[in-house]
Amino acid sequence: MARALGIFMAAWLWLCLHADTALAHAIGLSRGDYQLRESGLEAELVFARSDLIGALPALDENRDGNLDSLELETGAALLAEFVSSGWTVVQDGKTCLHRAKPARLTEGDGLLTQVSFHCQASSRPLSVELGFLRSMGHGHRHHAELSNGLAHSVAIYFGEHAHFGLGPFEATSRPSAATGRALEKLGYLRMGFEHILAGADHIAFLLALVLGTSRPLRLLRVVTAFTLAHSLSLALVALGWFAPSTSWVEPAIALSVAYVGVENLRSREPKQREFVSFGFGLVHGLGFGGALADVRLTPNEIPSALALFNVGVEFGQLLLVLALLPLLAWMRKTSWFAHRALPACSLALAACGVLWFAARVG
Repeated sequence: MARALGIFMAAWLWLCLHADTALAHAIGLSRGDYQLRESGLEAELVFARSDLIGALPALDENRDGNLDSLELETGAALLAEFVSSGWTVVQDGKTCLHRAKPARLTEGDGLLTQVSFHCQASSRPLSVELGFLRSMGHGHRHHAELSNGLAHSVAIYFGEHAHFGLGPFEATSRPSAATGRALEKLGYLRMGFEHILAGADHIAFLLALVLGTSRPLRLLRVVTAFTLAHSLSLALVALGWFAPSTSWVEPAIALSVAYVGVENLRSREPKQREFVSFGFGLVHGLGFGGALADVRLTPNEIPSALALFNVGVEFGQLLLVLALLPLLAWMRKTSWFAHRALPACSLALAACGVLWFAARVG
C-alpha cells in the first residue's frame, strides 16, 4: 500500500510540473460571421493570436508567445495557406473559389481575417466545412453567426460538429433554428464540462476539500458552498459587471489549493471549511467566468450561455465528487489512511499549489 501511495504522489507531482499553468483556464475560441450574398459567402473571422500560434507555431518567429505586426507580415503566406485549407464551401458538388484579404491585428489578443467565397449560382444552397477545427486544440470552439438575408441563427461548432449548410430562400437549405439552438446548447454544456475536468487546479482543490471532510452531510455543505460561490462570481464576470485580471486570479486559484492542502495537514477535520470553500469558490468562479467571457456574447445570448456553461461545470464537478466518494469511503476504513495517506496526499496537493503559484506569478 505504501508503494502505491508513493507512485500516486510521484504521478501527481509530475502532473503539477507538466500541466499548462500559464494558460490554465484558456479556452480555444474563434468567432465567425457568415453572410450569404448574391455572389457567394462572405466570412469575417476573429481568432485569438495564442490559438493561431498553437495551430501555426512558425508564425511566432521570436518564440515570445505573441504575434506582432511584423510577424504577421512575414507569415502572410502561411496564414493564407491556413485560410485556403481551413474552409471548404461547396455548391452543387463544386468547390467555390475564395479570396482572402490580408489579416490584421485587433485590439486585445485578436486577429481578424475576411474571406470571400465566390459561387456560380446565387439561388442554390451552400455547404460549409470548418476544416480548420482539426488544426486547433481539442477544446477549441467556433462561435458562428449565420445569416442568409432572411434569417439569422447562432451555433457553436467543435470537434465532429464542423459542418453547416446555408441557403438564400428555402428554410430547409440553412441550419434550422432547432438545430442551431441544439448545437449552441451542446457547445456550452460541453465547454463547461470540459473546462472543469481539464483544469488540474480545480480538480486538486475539490480533491483537497473531499480529503479533509469525512462526514457526508458536512461534505454536502462544503461542496454546495463552493458551487454557490463560483456560480455567483461566474455570473458577475460573464455579465460584464466585474472584469478581474488573470494576473491575480490564476495565482489566487493556485494558492487556494496550497491553503486547503496545508489545512488538511494541520487538522483531520478543519473547522470553518464551509466558509473557506465559499471564499475560494468565488475566486475559482472568476476563472470559470473569464473563460466564458472570451466568447464575447451579445447581451441577449449571455443568460442562456451562462446557465448552460454553469450546468456543464456542475455536472463535471458532481461526477468527480461521486467518483471519489466510494474510494475515499473504503480508504477511511483502513488504519493507514489517517496516518499516511491523508498527510501524504495533502502534502502533494499543497506542493502542487505552491508550484502553480510560482509558475503563474513568474
